[in-house]
Amino acid sequence: MALYSSFVEADGTAVDYQGIEKSPQFADFEKATKMLHFVDLEKMDEVARKVFFINLYNTAIIHGRVRHKEPNNMLTRLKFFSEVGYKIGGFWFSLNDMEHGILRSNGVNPATGSLQWSSSDPRLSFAVPLDPRIHFALVCGAKSCPPIRIYTEVNYESALQLASLNFIQNSVQVEDKKVTLSMIMKWYAPDFGGDSKRVLEFVVPFLENERAEKVKQLIQDGTFKITYAPYDWASNSL
Repeated sequence: MALYSSFVEADGTAVDYQGIEKSPQFADFEKATKMLHFVDLEKMDEVARKVFFINLYNTAIIHGRVRHKEPNNMLTRLKFFSEVGYKIGGFWFSLNDMEHGILRSNGVNPATGSLQWSSSDPRLSFAVPLDPRIHFALVCGAKSCPPIRIYTEVNYESALQLASLNFIQNSVQVEDKKVTLSMIMKWYAPDFGGDSKRVLEFVVPFLENERAEKVKQLIQDGTFKITYAPYDWASNSL
């Protein structure tokens, strides 16, 4: 919490990675991450596990960015997400494991085209049912990511709903029959229903009345065209 309040912008859109690295608090933080080895995931209920891994994923992104060279192309990003992580309760969890294994309930990793874990992986027992809204809470360290927030078991539902509302309202554009969405909605289309119509149906409840009515009419008429905004992989650093 101390690092978050000191080095993350109030609106969650930028992180002072250099400030974190130079901070005396960072050494204490790194010591604290060693205690993750003693966390008992089996004792967590579904909500507690979701909150734990959303916050931990966002923390690991920041930790990884401080400790390693910033990934600046597809190859280095693939390596970063597969190698950065923590040992939790005796099991290793990379960023990919946290996102695709736990929070996407062993979903297909878009980068590999395969399920994150095999059917015999012991970590499968920790996976939680997919809630597509997690995509608006996970922050990969790029400018096109959602803002960083801290989630709790108390505020989980309302905070995740608000994060989804803000991200969708800020990223969805409707112009005539064209609807522009975030690339997140393309990469993870199966999580939002699969085909274009279902993805738009997922989006509608998060839009304000005027845009919602326009999109609903386009869905009804079947005349819509979906495009995806380029993803800005530039760092969210200050």
